[in-house]
Amino acid sequence: MFEVDNEEELVSKMSWLTSEERKAMSSLLKLKWEYIDHPIFKDKSCAKKVKALTVATDLTQYEDTWNSIFLNISNIFEEKELEVTNSRLKFDEEQTLFIKYNYARKRSIYNLKVMINNLCEENSHNFLTWGTEATRLEHLIVGANLALVGSMYWRGFQKVAVPRQDLMAEGSWTLLKCVKKFDASRGFKFSTYACRSILTTLSRYAQGQKKHGNHFEYDPSFEKPITSKNIYSEDDIGALRTILASNQADLTDTELGIIDNMLSDEPLLQTEITKILGITLPTIRKLKREALAKLKEEFLLV
Repeated sequence: MFEVDNEEELVSKMSWLTSEERKAMSSLLKLKWEYIDHPIFKDKSCAKKVKALTVATDLTQYEDTWNSIFLNISNIFEEKELEVTNSRLKFDEEQTLFIKYNYARKRSIYNLKVMINNLCEENSHNFLTWGTEATRLEHLIVGANLALVGSMYWRGFQKVAVPRQDLMAEGSWTLLKCVKKFDASRGFKFSTYACRSILTTLSRYAQGQKKHGNHFEYDPSFEKPITSKNIYSEDDIGALRTILASNQADLTDTELGIIDNMLSDEPLLQTEITKILGITLPTIRKLKREALAKLKEEFLLV
């Protein structure tokens, strides 16, 4: 995994970028970059072979931002008894997309390292090109498989005492993680891998809500940001990060994401998180309170 620590400093030095390019560059540099290897990448003519790969299915509807992609899942959850077998991609098309996606991520990492070692207009645009392509392909894969979340929901979670939007967020978050980790070279369909993970996540979340749902009361102090700049000492922050790293507080994927964002040097606004996950502000606040309550209980034990 490769990530940049001085994102703002780097972007400030790229005077040649337009305002739109600067915004895109800033977003790309905030990501943690990794890729899943594939045998084709070891081929000397890899670049030509990957470029020649095509997908027949029209995927233009998924060439969009995270906002609209995740908001579309609201409609998917209204569709009962979705069949996983009704895949929007054929197996060979799915393989093609993952190969192109991971190749783009591989090239992004290479060009990012080159850019850091020699910051110039050409190198920055090379990274911007490959990083944008990797993000575009990620959007396509997530969008084409979004129905898997709805399918797992309709397998038996529509009657559980958990808000639909909460399950929607958990399933979407897990789908994205599966896209990032899926190894297409192993020869099985993405749905085989993703459905199991999504189902496990929904089950764990539903059980966790049953366990913790009525256990914690709202504490206004939880609304304070958890950063090294407030009342918490560096030792406290270190202990908290240890709890998060091993998930000792048994947080859900969405709760972990929300807390990680709070600990970030440049956290996203809650309104931005709602667009990414396709859930409402009240749900974000509820998840935040529950996550901090679990952390507070665990924190007192360490």
